[in-house]
Amino acid sequence: MSRQKRSPGDTLTRALQFGAVAMLVAGAVIGTAAAAPSLVVTGGHLESSEALVGDDFNVTVRVVNVGSSGGGLTVDIQRNGTKIASERVVVPGDSDTRIVKSVVFDNPGTYRITANKEEIGIVRVKRATAQVTNETNASRSMAIRTGGIPTTDPYDIDIPAAENRSFAIERWTVEASEDRFTQRVTEYTTPSASSVTLPDDEGTSVLGVVTVGSSGGVDAVRMRVAVNRTALRDAGIETDALALYAQNGSTWTELETSVVDERTDAVVYEARAANFDTLVLGTIQPVFDVGETNLRTVPTTDGRRIVVETAVTNSGSVAGDYEATMTVNGESANASVTRVPPGQQRTVTLATDVTSAGEYRVALNDRSVGSVVITEAQVADEPTDQPGTDTGTVSQPGGDGDGDGDSDGLPAGLPATVFGIDTVLVAGGVAVALLVFFGALAVMRRGSGDGPGGSDFEL
Repeated sequence: MSRQKRSPGDTLTRALQFGAVAMLVAGAVIGTAAAAPSLVVTGGHLESSEALVGDDFNVTVRVVNVGSSGGGLTVDIQRNGTKIASERVVVPGDSDTRIVKSVVFDNPGTYRITANKEEIGIVRVKRATAQVTNETNASRSMAIRTGGIPTTDPYDIDIPAAENRSFAIERWTVEASEDRFTQRVTEYTTPSASSVTLPDDEGTSVLGVVTVGSSGGVDAVRMRVAVNRTALRDAGIETDALALYAQNGSTWTELETSVVDERTDAVVYEARAANFDTLVLGTIQPVFDVGETNLRTVPTTDGRRIVVETAVTNSGSVAGDYEATMTVNGESANASVTRVPPGQQRTVTLATDVTSAGEYRVALNDRSVGSVVITEAQVADEPTDQPGTDTGTVSQPGGDGDGDGDSDGLPAGLPATVFGIDTVLVAGGVAVALLVFFGALAVMRRGSGDGPGGSDFEL
């Protein structure tokens, strides 16, 4: 068969026809593709960059349909490549939608969140977190939240850093009875800005106040507090004198407070509290009122004992140690420390023994109490006084006299009782019996004689 020869015009015509057909086919294909649904994940966002163990955490995913007809897509949410949630979504043509899935993290860590391999964000999961919710020149409030913390061991919670404040909590360590709770803690750098009734006893200086809005689920806390050195100086508080105090009704309990760090600009203190609804930083002093003081002496085996006794009342807001020193003739003879709770009274007794006769001037904490005179007889090797009786000459009202001899007038060495009967009564009975006997004898002798009717009587 011979090949047909075409003119250049025919070839051009055929080429144009073929191109037109190709364009029609391509348009049909493109039109069909544009009409079909086409859904893709284009991004999203996380609820926050931090989460708590056990909390519901929201992940938002955006799905776009670039087709002109509606269609569906299964969205898989992964955590470090492991699927943790899935949802089927239907999106109309030429539109987009967002889905929100709630997920839970069982363990702390850093996790990369993706949806259908499209990265959504990074989240750091913790067991506890503290966030500042409000801050002014006078105060700073924080929300401390926990999730899945241990209930067998203390757990440390770092507090957000603070600048240019007289004091700030840096660490909050909880001893918890529940693994999740929320506490709202407020620092008052201006104490008067709080609603707390502050102690105003003499020698008291309050630098700051801490209040805790909720203590449920927490048995005790140990707090680490940084106090500005300038604030300490302005308050007139020595570094080792500052303490934390917990409110107990109208009184305050001093917490065992220690210095754990000394910085150029601040001193860091640490204290533990089981009652921590309201705390203050500073110094609170007890107020001691000393009542009437009594002075007396009592015998000992080889001399006399000088005894000073007084009542001490603490009218302050905090318990304190009353230090008492007894001096005799200007020299320290005895000392004691007595713990006196706020609003209560305690009796303080001090004593010292002397073995030499003389006058003894007695003072309590440099305040004269009086003087006593001890005689030679009272410090003899064998004292005539019964142990426990108060004797000796006291030169102030309320003394017990010189005490020489026994008050009942019995001879020395005579026992106080005979067969359980008072010696005085026994002696009196014997005397009466002898009188009756000799009286009867005299009558009988008178009735005897030589006269008529007489009778002879012989003893």
